[in-house]
Amino acid sequence: MEMKNDLETTNNKPFFDQEQIRILKDSCNMKDATDAEFAIFGHICKRSGLDPFARQIYSIKRGNRRTIQTGIDGFRLIAERSGNYAGSTKISYFDSEGLPFKEDSNRPPAKAEITIQKIVGGHVCNFTAEARWSEYNPGNNSIWKKMPATMLGKCAESLALRKAFPADLSGLYTQEEMAQAGGDDGEHPRIANTIKAIQEIKNKPKPFNNDNYILSVKRFCYMMSDRGVPNPVHIILGYFKLNIADDATNRDTLLTLNDELKIKIKDWVDKQTKE
Repeated sequence: MEMKNDLETTNNKPFFDQEQIRILKDSCNMKDATDAEFAIFGHICKRSGLDPFARQIYSIKRGNRRTIQTGIDGFRLIAERSGNYAGSTKISYFDSEGLPFKEDSNRPPAKAEITIQKIVGGHVCNFTAEARWSEYNPGNNSIWKKMPATMLGKCAESLALRKAFPADLSGLYTQEEMAQAGGDDGEHPRIANTIKAIQEIKNKPKPFNNDNYILSVKRFCYMMSDRGVPNPVHIILGYFKLNIADDATNRDTLLTLNDELKIKIKDWVDKQTKE
């Protein structure tokens, strides 16, 4: 079946036909996309006029969310098509002190700033935005290491263009902006490390609560004493095959056991108390 080259734009039918959906699933990283995600992607393709089959726009899955993104050239094209784009200023770069950035320094710029000019009601209006290195640096990324100022400048321009053309660009992000979110199938290294640390904390065994252990043993002994059973502690020691001696020694035995055995004893006496 030959794929249609033209994208559906009528309101009474889906934006993509079944053949186009199949190709997007097979070739454009949308294999597990839901019908709703295809509908949203189609709506933004229609609104922006960008063609996913020409690789002008993408739907990228990160974690459990899909982000629709394009390159900075896609943003510029959308702005140009509006008929109201009046150009931009040169990108300005600053260091961490707010001073003009010196390119001969061994550090990347701390901030990039640009102003987009748009014709509104016959007047040229300015829309300024800034991007900070601390917010957009993706970490271990070869392109960002090689061209830090260029990449940060693209982020600033993306922000300013979206600010100037919200009706056209809301919900759409550039690849440069999303680099900090990681690859198509993973998270940014800092995010991944944070998730790993949280998971390790969750999986780490909770410290043994000795007070709860003693309370459970006491509760069991009180219950057995009320039933007329002499030396309830002997029952615990006998069940777990521990030496039985005088009362003081038996008490010390129960208190000096390792945590693993204390947990078993607590679980057992709690079960007996409930029964």
